[in-house]
Parts: sequence; structure tokens; C-alpha cells
Amino acid sequence: MDTKIRAKRVAAVVAAASVALAGFGFVHTANAAANDATITVNVKEDGAASATYTAYLIGEYDGITYDASGNIKSLVVKAQNDPINTAIKTDAVNAGAEATAIDADKPANWVAANWLGYPTSPNTDDTISAVSPYAGNLQAFAQKLAGDTNFKTSNTTATGTGFTSGGAIAGDTISFTALTQGLYLIVDSTAETTSGHSLPIIVGTKAWNATKNAFVDFADGGVDKKPALGVAQLKNDATFVGKTIVGDTNGFNIGDTVDYEVTFPVPAIPGSQSTWTSTITDTFPTALTRPAVTDVEIFVGSDTTDVAGLLPGGSITHENADKLKITGLETLYGEYNGSAWVNLTTVPTTTIPVAAGTIIRIKYSAVINDNAVSATAATNGGQLADNTNWVVYEDPTHTGGSNGGTDNAVAYVFGIDLAKVDKADHSVPLAGATFTVAKASAPATPLTFSQESAGVYEYSPTGSATITSNTGTGRFTVKGLEAGEYIFTETNAPSDYFKVSSFSVTIVPTWDLNTQTVSKVDYQLSTTTDVWLTATDTIVTIGDTKEALSNLPYTGGIGIALFVAVGAAVTIIGVRAHRKSAKAEANATAF
Repeated sequence: MDTKIRAKRVAAVVAAASVALAGFGFVHTANAAANDATITVNVKEDGAASATYTAYLIGEYDGITYDASGNIKSLVVKAQNDPINTAIKTDAVNAGAEATAIDADKPANWVAANWLGYPTSPNTDDTISAVSPYAGNLQAFAQKLAGDTNFKTSNTTATGTGFTSGGAIAGDTISFTALTQGLYLIVDSTAETTSGHSLPIIVGTKAWNATKNAFVDFADGGVDKKPALGVAQLKNDATFVGKTIVGDTNGFNIGDTVDYEVTFPVPAIPGSQSTWTSTITDTFPTALTRPAVTDVEIFVGSDTTDVAGLLPGGSITHENADKLKITGLETLYGEYNGSAWVNLTTVPTTTIPVAAGTIIRIKYSAVINDNAVSATAATNGGQLADNTNWVVYEDPTHTGGSNGGTDNAVAYVFGIDLAKVDKADHSVPLAGATFTVAKASAPATPLTFSQESAGVYEYSPTGSATITSNTGTGRFTVKGLEAGEYIFTETNAPSDYFKVSSFSVTIVPTWDLNTQTVSKVDYQLSTTTDVWLTATDTIVTIGDTKEALSNLPYTGGIGIALFVAVGAAVTIIGVRAHRKSAKAEANATAF
């Protein structure tokens, strides 16, 4: 995905979305605040001219519980009356969800579970909905619901306000107020072909906590890739093809396998087409080792059968040194009837449904290698072109990446910049200090690194466990790591300095709302006076104390044993002298 947040018309279709979890619901309450919820839609790109935006209630919140801090702990979605209830279930099934995964009495809970994006065990294929409430089968569902008159004409609605007259422009906000707390579908009134038209948006309001006298979110709302409540973005930059990384929560280590999924909907083949082709071309950067052609899997809809073997021979190939190309995809959903190409109802030789609009999913894995660029606090995140691969979908109506026929995904690795200095004089860099680095989850197992240059170390399973601060600058960098907490242990201090105690640094990426791009990287330190952040919090600085009589050693050497021994000897001498004096005084008194 681009650093600007992009909507995807397509993505993974769930095999199961029966996530029984903190969902959505509304408790009827005498407190009027529960009926005064709000939703704010941010406009990043100009919307359609003369568009209006309407919010339709999918379901009210019910059974809300709160944690000790007053945040939402759990809730579910209250069922609506028919025909709304039936419309929700029907449209979910038509979007690719299994009917058995949906509670017929409370189908809105399926929407809530997918929108929140909680993981399931085992993981379902609905990975993109977990990343974005605007992608995957959830977006297919939203589009079907937006066109369902049975859902819309019988529903509670609210109209968005507060944006520029004549059409929302970049920087505007669209406000929905006086809402019953719950889950909503926001629909753009203009035709899909209108420039600036937004995809339908699913978003939940915050929930009213009477004890706190405030609307609240889940404790992790808006953290990592979990959607925040009460806020969304206008989705008017749609793509036909979608590309995402499956199961990425913290980035990757060098050498890790990165699982990708490319998705597109079966197009409706226009009439009188004497030729028709569908092609996917995926371009890999040098940081990613592309998969073998035999490792590519293709699935249709929610079916779990790999149909890659049904393509014509030689359809999946490598091109040049950086491309994976898949041709013949049209044979999975269409055929030439002697006069024109037409859509099929099932994949040839199978019973797998493949009507127009069905999602085709292409899955493969790549390995992130030592050409990857690491995001640090100094560089933050961003697109990281060296770690980004691009997919292009082409058919006669989508040519050269036009009409939403292109998308990308970024595989992130991270790094930490550090500096070693004299604790008393920070202007004095210290070279030659050696460290080991370990994951906090395995502190006794140091990681290994290869040295790229003076003071620069990249994670390598076959490297060395020792890293050294650079001569002259005292600087050093460790990189090629996934986000998380790392333990640094100084094994040797510079000459005439004491070692510091072990400390931890946690790499904390900030993911852009509803995307897989990182906008910021922070470092969090363990509590110690020997380590602090400098250079606007982009460098972890470690201060060693110089050996001197006035300084008790920190670690290593003879420690404080000598000082304790001397102190003890002085104390003993003093006690003996006191006892002798007291005895002499007593003897004198006896006479």
C-alpha cells in the first residue's frame, strides 16, 4: 500500500469469521449520552462533487463491559428487525463468508468481528480485513450492503455535515452527530464512476461509560492495526487489485519468510470480446528473494482448493531477475464460446463458484534478505522503496496499472542507533566497548550479527554475537530486526571505564491508521541513569563511568569487596579500642 492510505476493492475472502470476542452492542440506558455518539470521517483527497454521505445503522451496542481503566472490555452487536437482519446475513454470504460462520439471529456480530480484526486460532484467510476495515471480504460486504434497498430503506440514518459546500476537499472532516452508539455503514451518494467517489465505510462509534462520564474505546483501539472507534477516512482512492502481507504485526528479521496475498475480483467480461486475458505481474526489490514458480497458490472465493494447477502450462514464470508473472488467469473464470469471451459460473472441472465479483486470491512467500533497508527512529518508516514490491493487474479494461490495477506492500525491518560516551562528559565518545544483544523473550541467547562496516551490524543467523562501538565516534548500529524489546549487555568496557548494567531498548513502530505502512519509529528504554535518548530521541546513548577512587565500581573488577574489607577492619579496630577503654575504666572504679 502507498503511504497515503489506500482503499482496496478486493482482498482475502474468509474461510471462517466466527470470532467470539469483544464485538459491538448497545445497552438501552436512560443516559442520553449513549444516543449522542459521533463519527468523524477525515478527507485526505478531494471527494466527489455534490456528494452527500449517509450513515446507516448496522447494529446497536449491547452487553458492554469495561476494564479497570474504564476502557471497553467487551461488547456485542444487537440484532435489528427484518428486513435489515436478513439483508446483513444475505450480503455477508454473497461477499464470500460461510453461512455457518454467521449467527442468523445476530449477523452483525460477524461484521463486528471482521471489522475489529482480532486474530483467530487457527488463523483464517481473512487477513486483510484484520488490517483494514476497508478491505478484504468486509469491503465486498460493504459494497453489497450499500446497494441493498432492503437494508437502506428500513434503517436509521444520519447525514454527514461540516465539509465544504459542493463537495468535500482534502483537509475537510465529515461529521456525524447525535448517533445511537453502534456500528455503521457510511455511503457516498454519487455513482461509483464519479471522480472522487468513496467506497462504503464501516465504522463503529465509541461507547458511553457512565462511570467515567465519557465515550471510550478499547484499550488497544488505534494501536498497531486495530481500528480506532469513532474515526475513519474517506475511501476515494480505490484499487482493483490488492496486495498485502499476511500476519505482519512487528515487521521481520533478515532471513524471515514474508507471506503475501494478491487479490482481485473476477471481472464482468463485456460483450463481444473476441480476446480476453488476465495477467498479474509482481516486481520484487533486491531486498526480497522471490518465490519459486511452483510455490504459488491460487484460490477462488472462500474455497480452500488450490487451482494453480488448472492454469495452462507455463502460466507462472519468472521474468528478468525481479518479476513473477502469472498469465492465463482468465481461464479460471471465463471461456471463449466460439464468438466471444463470456463469464463462467464455476471454475472449469470443479464445482467452485466463480461468478463476476468473486475474489481470486494468489498466495506466495518471499524471503527478506540482507539487501533490506532498516527503519530507525532517525529515518522513521515511510515507503522504504528498497523493501517494497509492486503488483500490476492487467486485462482489456485495466491496462498498465490504470483503473486501480496496481498496489504494493512494504516488508519492514528495523534498527537501533546507539552511541557510547563518557557519562560525566557526553562530548567524549568511547570506542571499543563490546556488547551482546538478545531478545527480551530469550535473554540468555545472544543474537548474531554480521559487520557491514565500522560500527554497523546487521542481524545474521550465521554471524558473531559481539558488536563493538566504533573507533572515534563511539557510534554503533544494530539492524535487520523485527520490532520488539532487546536486551543489551556490555561485555567489555573501554579502558579505564566501568561497564554499565544490562539495559533494554524496545523498538516501537507507529502504523498509519488502517494501513500496513509505518509512519514513525520510537525507542523505549528500561529505567536506568546510564542510558538515555539524544538527537531528538533518535539515538540511544550509553554513559560509562570512569574508574576513579571517588567512584565505586559498577560491575566487574574487584567490585566493592576491597572497600568493604577496609571498612570492616576500621570498625573492628574501633570496637576493640572501645572495649579496652571501657575495661580500664571499670577496673579503676573498682579501687
